[in-house]
Amino acid sequence: MRQRLPPALRTAKRLQEQKGRLNMKFKEVAEMSTDELQTKKRDMRQESLHLRLQQQSGQLEQPSRLKLLRRQVAQIETALSQRAAKAEKK
Repeated sequence: MRQRLPPALRTAKRLQEQKGRLNMKFKEVAEMSTDELQTKKRDMRQESLHLRLQQQSGQLEQPSRLKLLRRQVAQIETALSQRAAKAEKK
């Protein structure tokens, strides 16, 4: 018989699973084209703006999403700056 988790642990597990789906590995970011990265960065910044507005109005359900978005934008910016530095060396 399968043991049922308490509600708090079920919620934590569900959020962890969602985070895993939303989070990209740096390897995946590095494999994307420059145009894809710039588009994704713009979309993430737009989503971040909307989440911050929701946070200010008290309607934000997943505050951890803001942290995740900041990290993903940083990964994309890192990949873009590495590509720019690599292009300058050539």
